[in-house]
Amino acid sequence: MKSIKINDDPGNHTVIWDGVDTQGREVTNGCYFVKFEAGDYKVTKKFIIVK
Repeated sequence: MKSIKINDDPGNHTVIWDGVDTQGREVTNGCYFVKFEAGDYKVTKKFIIVK
């Protein structure tokens, strides 16, 4: 699992993942999940990497 913290200012934010795991290795093709949390708001989304 890789965590990314952004600032706490209200508004829209963009996070770009570099496609590497916590050990700096490029991830393989597959199904991945991303979990967003902001205050009481929580959502989990699935995405697929195909190279």
